[in-house]
Amino acid sequence: MIVKNRNAINMCIIIVTSLIFCFGAYDKTESIPLYIFTFSLISLSIIFNQKRKLLNANNLFLAYYAYIMGLGPIVLLYEGRNLNYNYYTIVLGGLLAFAWGNCVSNLGLEFKKIKINVKNLNFNLKRIYILRFLWLVSVATGLMYAFKNRIYLFSGDTQNGRVSAMAGNGMLIYLAQISIVVIPMLYEAYYDGKNVYKKRVSSLIEVCGMTSISFVVLLLQGYRSNALTLGLCLAFMIVYKNNIKSSRLVVWGALGIALVEILGMARNQMSSSTSFLSSSFVVSLLASLVVHCHNLNYVFLTFPSKTNFQFGYTYLIDFIMLKPGPDLDFTLWLKEQVGVAFAGGGRTPSILGEHYINFGLSFVFLGMFLMGVVGTIISENYEKKGTFISMYIMWQFAHTASGGFSNVLLPIFINLIVYIFICSFPVFTKKLSKIEN
Repeated sequence: MIVKNRNAINMCIIIVTSLIFCFGAYDKTESIPLYIFTFSLISLSIIFNQKRKLLNANNLFLAYYAYIMGLGPIVLLYEGRNLNYNYYTIVLGGLLAFAWGNCVSNLGLEFKKIKINVKNLNFNLKRIYILRFLWLVSVATGLMYAFKNRIYLFSGDTQNGRVSAMAGNGMLIYLAQISIVVIPMLYEAYYDGKNVYKKRVSSLIEVCGMTSISFVVLLLQGYRSNALTLGLCLAFMIVYKNNIKSSRLVVWGALGIALVEILGMARNQMSSSTSFLSSSFVVSLLASLVVHCHNLNYVFLTFPSKTNFQFGYTYLIDFIMLKPGPDLDFTLWLKEQVGVAFAGGGRTPSILGEHYINFGLSFVFLGMFLMGVVGTIISENYEKKGTFISMYIMWQFAHTASGGFSNVLLPIFINLIVYIFICSFPVFTKKLSKIEN
């Protein structure tokens, strides 16, 4: 009875939200108060239309979507800047479709846990040794990459230099990113050894030291996203293992956004004569809020008038890039299609833009609805198992808000292989490893 009542309340919330959205869309008046009210209502409907903890895939996606897309139109409307699409219909309409997918998938449905069965290799080698070895590999290759490309990364135009540094160094880049898998699994081994097996595996000093070094090495590549991914996956593992209240992540998330902006300001300062102290944090934050709104505008202007719809091809571009030759990744490919040059890396379309690039306007809303369903499935698996890979996929799902699936499929594929390899080795003995797996 309680479940049925909850489902009825959730359905009423989403229906009322939809009616208010339809009123705003019909009126076609893009007022700031109406936008803020509708955006807040849709966001609350996503949060309330869930039966799980605050830390889940759909809430993470909502938070990231708000940061890179949802709040941007408020800034643009305040400044009187109108782009070639309706903020209310496209930005809020896509989020509302996501809310419907979230609601429907939470109507008392149960999803089967995705199992990744891994058998231990026939070697008498503890997992901690594999973790330490892979960590050394990631640090060595990361430092090698930084030293090899020191001219691009540490002098002159850092924004363009980091792109030039990537050419022909794909293997070093991905090996350096192995620490994204290693560090959270190192903490898992430390925690389980202390609290489950009652045997010492690692120490907190080792975990903190290796984490700090890996974070710096990832930053040396010139991009903030990998270091942020490492920090978040480690935070998810700590929250899950220690049963910390998910509400604390709100504070951590705010600190994370502040750190991302500060790092961005520092990188921009290295590429210009502007001093770091004179760079405004507020200006940097506002620029981050609107950049994807502009990117989406370029997407609408380019497809299909200049470039045909891709019908799923964008999901394969990063895999094609792995073959020998100077192939562009998805973001650089999109930057070339749009034809608007700027310093730094490629152009990310936002999840709305990626849906549109592949299948047109109707799929912007259908795709967002399906994502609401997929997010629920990912959250179910995280809550039941709490493995690194479930946490990693949960964050990458949220990360699609900015770059789409085209930017996360290859990293997920590579890190899944690394994760399976690590899990093939026992924590202690084969008897204890059976308990773990």
